[in-house]
Amino acid sequence: MEVDLELYREDILVSEDPPIRISYIEVTPEAPIGTLVFVHGYGGYALQWQYQLKAFSDDYRVIAIDVRGHGRSDAPQSRYDMAELQSDLDVVLAKLEVKFPIILCGHSFGGAIVTEFAHRRPQDVARLILVATTGEYSLFKGAEMLLRLPLTILRPIRRMVRRQLAAEAHALKNLYFNTMRVWNGWSKFRDLQMPVLVIRGERDQVYPTAAFEEVAQTIPDAEDVNIGVSSHLVPLERADAVNRAIERFISDPEAEKSWRIQRGRQSIAATRPWIRHYEKGVPSTLGLPNRALHRLLHSAVRRAGHRPAISFYGRTMTYRQLDAEVNRLANALRSLGVDKGKRVMLLLPNTPQFVIAYYAVLKAGGVVVSTSPVNDREEIQRQVLDSGAEILVTLTLFSKTAREVKARADLRALIFANIK
Repeated sequence: MEVDLELYREDILVSEDPPIRISYIEVTPEAPIGTLVFVHGYGGYALQWQYQLKAFSDDYRVIAIDVRGHGRSDAPQSRYDMAELQSDLDVVLAKLEVKFPIILCGHSFGGAIVTEFAHRRPQDVARLILVATTGEYSLFKGAEMLLRLPLTILRPIRRMVRRQLAAEAHALKNLYFNTMRVWNGWSKFRDLQMPVLVIRGERDQVYPTAAFEEVAQTIPDAEDVNIGVSSHLVPLERADAVNRAIERFISDPEAEKSWRIQRGRQSIAATRPWIRHYEKGVPSTLGLPNRALHRLLHSAVRRAGHRPAISFYGRTMTYRQLDAEVNRLANALRSLGVDKGKRVMLLLPNTPQFVIAYYAVLKAGGVVVSTSPVNDREEIQRQVLDSGAEILVTLTLFSKTAREVKARADLRALIFANIK
């Protein structure tokens, strides 16, 4: 399914003191077969799994996290040791109320993180997928010497390669010396009891080829897939081949025949008979983002803050400017007592002011009651009384009507905007 994955991004608080938020992407269809959890590697980010998230979100609940210090997750001044990484994963899965057992997938050092989880909680992992993973992660001497530099020098260097390394300098430094450099997974590989798929890129030169090959040889009954014409970032470079390998590995006809899944899908088909006419490959449902609407605006600001959000009579407003105006009005509404459930009427035409007011009411926690400017005073007054709106936002152009309505209805305040 082709979806804008950033619309499905959210944060989870994994620590309150200090406050640490982990960013994640989650897509959940109706009646999912199971749950796939994806963990990226050193210097990576959740969207390195974008093709897998899109491919499997039709049938599975898919979750990809930004490891602490990486991507959009917080980068606290901490040790970045394996205990912290495991704790983050535990909290995220617990707060998302994930149904175990899950299918766990890790790329590069993300493979080490998911191996630790599977070794520690084997009953909670149905299948394990290791992509471009090895049992040891020492970097070559030049890279290690670079990481030994003081952070005052390392930070400017990191900014020069931020497209290649989506992590803060101190996170890269601490994660390497406190975790990667000392981690050894060979003995843990031998103890794995669940089905394991090992995927490696034929031309992967980040570590010796023998090290990648040894992973499947060490894990009991592991399935080994060598993807040709690919290197370390094989999920991006050969997405179709990786997806086919994963699909073959996780396909479980017995699970798909389970009464819970069948009942869920039969219910969908019964209430939506047109689904049977869909072409092969078209999903029967879409997993909609379970997020407040104003959070989607926040996502747009983070992704495209300087891009145009509104074009109106030859003038443009960027997403960042829109968000700033929304915040100003939301604060004003809060000062007027607008909070959860309070209704605010918008008597506005199709203008930037309507967009600003709409998101501001939502951000303040209120409920938007929209009415048309072509309505007469009596109809607007009836709608105010019927909806229980307490505040009315309108243009100065409609100030006479607004004041007449306020005098006859139970409105606490009027807010006027102007088009210049």
